Amino acid sequence: MKKLNNKGMTLIEIVLCFTLTSIIAISMLNIILNYKTRQEIESLNRDVVSYTNNITNLVQNDIALHHLEDVDITRNKNYRYTIYTIKMTFTKNFDDDPEFKEKTLSIYQSNGQESVVDYIVYTNDSKEDIKYSLNDYGDEVISISSSDNEYLKHLRFGNIDVDMDADSLGFLVIDIPIYHHELGSKHHILIKAPKNQ
Repeated sequence: MKKLNNKGMTLIEIVLCFTLTSIIAISMLNIILNYKTRQEIESLNRDVVSYTNNITNLVQNDIALHHLEDVDITRNKNYRYTIYTIKMTFTKNFDDDPEFKEKTLSIYQSNGQESVVDYIVYTNDSKEDIKYSLNDYGDEVISISSSDNEYLKHLRFGNIDVDMDADSLGFLVIDIPIYHHELGSKHHILIKAPKNQ
């Protein structure tokens, strides 16, 4: 009759099992965190695309329907913002009001202070100035590299280009890149419109 070996697990076997279990658990956690990061980046992409489309459509529709006649561009700087003000005069009036032929697009770009959020103000058809802020994403870290502590809320306007071409065509060009360290400046509010002669 064979004698049964009733030994338990050795210390090496226990350590080996614990190590393998830990490696599997850490790998699963990394997969889940990477998936969450990709979801956050896609959500950010969708929000930025929606924001850029909204502003572009508002201004382009006014220019197309009411015919841009004249543009006055000013740039001011204070301790918090660089403010680009584009005063647009149209040939056709808004809402059957003969006096309402002018709308203003103001771009507020922060001067590097973390607590300041960039935004745009545009006149609506009721003569009210409406503020369109870039979303504040709170303190959720979106960075893929763990050493980088940038936050989603650090969504900013990049190098803004507002110009009225001096050539005979007189084209208004407004280019507002939206910058985030994960996205770069691939999203732009881009408005190009001829001035009526």
